[in-house]
Amino acid sequence: MRQLKFFISALLIIMIQGTVFGQSELFNTEQTNKLPKSFYYDISDKYSETIEVKIWGAVKQPGTYKTNVGINLTELLTYAGGLTEEANLEDIRIIRSPENGATGEKQEILIKQYEQYFSGEEPPAESAVLPVVLNQDIVIIPKYTSWIDNIRPFTTILSVISSLVTIIYLATRIN
Repeated sequence: MRQLKFFISALLIIMIQGTVFGQSELFNTEQTNKLPKSFYYDISDKYSETIEVKIWGAVKQPGTYKTNVGINLTELLTYAGGLTEEANLEDIRIIRSPENGATGEKQEILIKQYEQYFSGEEPPAESAVLPVVLNQDIVIIPKYTSWIDNIRPFTTILSVISSLVTIIYLATRIN
């Protein structure tokens, strides 16, 4: 009888710790239903030269875009449905392949303070013109992370350890 109580207690502790520390959000079907139906978008003019560009991160429609040559970053973001609320405009990255003039295997272009281009103030000194995306570029729009997102792995590990310690404590009390 004591072993059955111990087993039920241990099972309840493990089930509760998963929901308390947010582990149930891993199985959130609302998030999977919001994924776009297509990850390839053809927005090109059929009679112009085209390129393919990938856009990842905090945009409403991430994916691969086939578009006309000469498109700049703002136009691409507009085609991607715009930025999401959690977009971090301070560290936008464009990964450029060697075929487009990158040195080495790949080149990373970091665009700092993107919002200054639209604030009405003088644009950043490095470049007054938004970069034009080239064929096979990868544009990454990072998300802001809160302090809670940064400590989530620690709290997950801590919850598992505390559950194990509780189970061991209950096991020693039974015997």
